[in-house]
Amino acid sequence: MEPRRALVTAAATCLLASPAAALAHCGRTGDRVRVEGPDGVPGEIGTLTRSERYVKGQSSNDWATIRWDDAAEVRPNTHSGDALVSPGELAQGDRICRYGATTQRTVCGSYIGSVGSNIYWDAEHGHPGDSGGPVWAEGKGFVAVYSGSNDVFFQNGFFPGGRKVSAERASAPAGGPVVLQDEEMRLIADYFSVRRPAAQDLQFR
Repeated sequence: MEPRRALVTAAATCLLASPAAALAHCGRTGDRVRVEGPDGVPGEIGTLTRSERYVKGQSSNDWATIRWDDAAEVRPNTHSGDALVSPGELAQGDRICRYGATTQRTVCGSYIGSVGSNIYWDAEHGHPGDSGGPVWAEGKGFVAVYSGSNDVFFQNGFFPGGRKVSAERASAPAGGPVVLQDEEMRLIADYFSVRRPAAQDLQFR
C-alpha cells in the first residue's frame, strides 16, 4: 500500500520531553514521518501520534507529537525559542508570529483572543504545507501549532470591503476542551466589529 504523503512543518521540539509538536489533520497515529535528505532521497525520522481529543473537521486540538527515531538529527527551535507560553498568558497587543515550510518566512500579526486551547490572530494567511509550523508570541515564546484560518461570513455585507472577515488559527498542544464554532465566530466578529455574523468556514492549511 502506497504511504499517504503530506507536506507539513514540525512546530517545536520540547525541552522537557523528546517529542516535537506537529499537526493532527495531516496524519494518523502511527504514521511514519519522512523528510528529504541532502541527497534528495526521503528518509523516515519518527512516528506521529495525534491528540486523543482531535476530531476531524473541528478546529480544537489540531495537534500531534512526533517521537523522533534515535538516528534523527533534531535542531534547535530557532524561530520560537525554547520558552513555552500558554494561551492564558497572552494579552491584547501581543504580536503573534508563525513560520511554515511553504511560506518559508516569518509572518506576524495582532493577537485577537483565545477559545479553549486555540488562539486567533489577524495576519496574512498561510499556504498548504505551512500547517504544523511554530506559532509564538514575540518576546514570550512558543504558544501553539499552526492549523489554518477561520472565515466568518455575515449578513448583508455590513463590513466595508466584502462579506467576510478572516483570522489565523493555531492549537496549543495541551489537550484542551472542544471549541464550538459559535464561540470562534463571535470572538472574530467582535474583533472586526461585525454586527451580524451568520456562518463560518474552517480552512486547514
